[in-house]
Amino acid sequence: MSGTGAEGPRVEDLVVKDVGNDVHLFVDPGTGRVVGTLYAEGGGWWCGRAPSGEVLRFQVPEDVAEPWRAAAERLRGA
Repeated sequence: MSGTGAEGPRVEDLVVKDVGNDVHLFVDPGTGRVVGTLYAEGGGWWCGRAPSGEVLRFQVPEDVAEPWRAAAERLRGA
């Protein structure tokens, strides 16, 4: 199965569900499981839960074209 394995799916393979208010769920399309969550706190700050369960807070530059994707990449690297 492409894009899956022991580490889970790649960020680019995840389905992103915008549930409103700058909250995003990252869903594994193969299982339907939520594997990460992100929400914008404002001012370029994001908070998220990585698939490992670790909770992270970090900043994404406000001039990034798709800040949610940059945040997802950062979260996936955790």
